[in-house]
Amino acid sequence: MNPMLNMMYPLKMQMTNDDIWVPSLWWHEIGNVVVLAKRRGRISDNDTSGLIALYGELPVNTDTASGSGLMERVHRLSITYQLSAYGAAYLELAERKQAGLATLDNKLLQAAMDCGVEVFQA
Repeated sequence: MNPMLNMMYPLKMQMTNDDIWVPSLWWHEIGNVVVLAKRRGRISDNDTSGLIALYGELPVNTDTASGSGLMERVHRLSITYQLSAYGAAYLELAERKQAGLATLDNKLLQAAMDCGVEVFQA
C-alpha cells in the first residue's frame, strides 16, 4: 500500500467526533492534494481511488454557509489577521461554530488564539 494511504488509516481511526467541521472549500483542497500526488507519481490510479474513498469516510461535517454575510466576515478576518481568504474561512467557521481549530499554519494558529478560538496542535 502507498505510504500516503498508510498515513490516512490511523487518522481515520482517530477521527470519531461528530463535531468536526470543515468549510466546503476543504473538499477542493483535498482534491487538489490527490491530483498533485497523482501528477507527481506519488500515488497510482488505484491509490487515488482508495484515497478518495477514505477521505469520503472521514467523519466530518461540511459547512454549507455562503453569501455576502459570510464573505464579509471572512474578509474582515483576512484583513485583520493578514490571512488568505482560505485561512480566514477556517477561522470564521471555528468562531461561528464555537469549535476548535486544527492547523499547521502558524499565522492562522496565532489568529485563532487572538480570537479566543481553541487550537489543536500536533
